[in-house]
Amino acid sequence: MAEDEKYQKLLKYLTPRSLCWIIHDLLTQRELQVLLNKSGIKYGGREFSSIPSNVIVEDLAQLFFKKSDFGNFMTRTFLKKRLKEKSKLIKLDLPAIKDYTGDCKNIFNQNRVGKVLWVILTDERPDVNDYGLEFIQHVENIIRSMEKKEVRKVKKVSRPKQEAGKSKDDNLYREQIKKLEEKLKSQENTLNQLSEVNKKFRKDTTNLNQRIELLQKEKQKIFEELEDAKKALFDQEMLFKDKKRLEKESKELRETLNDQHDIYSSLILLQRKNLQLRGDLIRAEIKYKKVQRRIIPESHEEIQTATDNPRVGVFVDVQNIYYGAKIGYQAKLNFETLLNLVTKDREIVTAIAYIVQTPEINQDEFIKTLDRVGYTVKSKDLRRRADGSAKGDWDLGIAMDIISLQDRLDVVVLVSGDGDFTELIKVLKRSNITVEVAAFQHNTSRDLIEIADTFYPMEEDMIIV
Repeated sequence: MAEDEKYQKLLKYLTPRSLCWIIHDLLTQRELQVLLNKSGIKYGGREFSSIPSNVIVEDLAQLFFKKSDFGNFMTRTFLKKRLKEKSKLIKLDLPAIKDYTGDCKNIFNQNRVGKVLWVILTDERPDVNDYGLEFIQHVENIIRSMEKKEVRKVKKVSRPKQEAGKSKDDNLYREQIKKLEEKLKSQENTLNQLSEVNKKFRKDTTNLNQRIELLQKEKQKIFEELEDAKKALFDQEMLFKDKKRLEKESKELRETLNDQHDIYSSLILLQRKNLQLRGDLIRAEIKYKKVQRRIIPESHEEIQTATDNPRVGVFVDVQNIYYGAKIGYQAKLNFETLLNLVTKDREIVTAIAYIVQTPEINQDEFIKTLDRVGYTVKSKDLRRRADGSAKGDWDLGIAMDIISLQDRLDVVVLVSGDGDFTELIKVLKRSNITVEVAAFQHNTSRDLIEIADTFYPMEEDMIIV
């Protein structure tokens, strides 16, 4: 979905108040400052650090709805965030999502409302997006309940009990009462301020609530018509019979396919032998070129003289590509086929695969396979932070390796869909180096595709089932 379409979808579901939740939970102080500079909002020459963050968040939320270009910019900023909530919810159907978000109060107390709401509204499933309205209403109810409790708490200030016959010093009680009344007044002022803010948001959401009610009525009407049609056409017994019939037909079809598989098995066997022979030939060529590189002079001029073929360096972000294959195809990438695709008939100077090691997964066989087909493997351990989070990426290491080898390369093939490499590609192109990107299209940054000289979209024929 295009960014403008995502922005239009957000306008359909969001209110300024619910957008404030998203801005507060997703963005850092630095990102808030970038958005504020982009917006053109001024606060009388005051520095960013002196402005309350809630004021900045509210002003940015209002501008999101007023200026579409700024709204699109905010949308792009949100889309760049990587949220663990997305990895959880994307795997769940709507009933499971409702169970996960059922305890809205717990999510609210953990300051995760904005993150959960963003994942729901940007989901590709319309029914999940529609549930976002229900989720927003639940959170609104929680906030109203908390505001009512705060009012009761402020007003419920007990005066000191005066026990008969125990205290005769009325001045002491009067002083205590005066202090409590001052505290009550302060609390009431705070409450009034909160009420004004709440009134402002309620005014902005009045039209949206009316629209929601209309859509809910239309939805209920359509649902009733659909149920009537189902009852008129089908009953439970017929549906059960149709299910059994389809299962039987599916079984027969699988048996037919198995019979056809036996017919083509000999052909497939021959094809596999052919591929194996081609792989052995490629591995022999790679080993020969590795030996050749040890004796070829290292200077740029001498290397250029030694061959007329473009010199290629292949740099594979294994973690990015692994998850791209897993999400898109629930399978693994054939790294040998990948190397054949991107190198073609050109001279391979280097092919490096960057791996992040985790204690839970033994990657020894995978590393041996990469080495066998021609890759140099670099690995690092997954780092655990004190707060329990983890970090493990090769972005900086890949960039440093490419920069250090650029004088020996004519073509850089970057195997990754990470948009963070965009600036690196700009630097390389200024040095007249051709940059090619290979990745799964569904998992690749649009900016990365546009800036690359060539983009190789990975297809199903590169997948190992």
